[in-house]
Amino acid sequence: IQGGGNTGNALTCAARLGLKPRIISKIADDTQGRSILDELQAVGVDTSFIVVSKEGTSPFTYIIVDNQTKSRTCMHTPGFPPMKPADLTESSLLSALNGTKIAYLDGRLHETALVVAHEAVKKNIPILMDAERLREGLDDLIKVVDYVVWTEAATVPKALVSMLLRLPKVKFVIVTLGKDGCIMLERTANG
Repeated sequence: IQGGGNTGNALTCAARLGLKPRIISKIADDTQGRSILDELQAVGVDTSFIVVSKEGTSPFTYIIVDNQTKSRTCMHTPGFPPMKPADLTESSLLSALNGTKIAYLDGRLHETALVVAHEAVKKNIPILMDAERLREGLDDLIKVVDYVVWTEAATVPKALVSMLLRLPKVKFVIVTLGKDGCIMLERTANG
């Protein structure tokens, strides 16, 4: 059993690089939730903005690895109850964003992420989004972000160009290619 996921991995990496990352999320007061808190705190992630629900379940994913085909299957169970904007008070949000240099969004919990994104925009905090794949609310979120990392794409060149054309605020887009790295397309100063 080990922590992970886009946000957990990104914040752990940031903490190991000496930064002081904070997380806004929601867990339940269960075994998985306590494990999530312990693991993030142990690497130096500020978890004081995590909402802990007295009831419900924390998010978790079973990952089945097939050594023969070198593939994996992920079975995700979202946390319940999910985080909603009402779970994040204005004072908590403002405290979480105070001194922030960049906001990272993973595209889950889109309603709350949009509240965080709009406040980050007001404060001129750039937003990096790991869009991964199509999710509910992605269209609204992606319009306000500055940087996008995308994992699913039918054809990489078309996806990158399409995103830059549709999203005039985005400075660059990245498509990940697994073991083959990634491809990035950056908007230049003259368009």
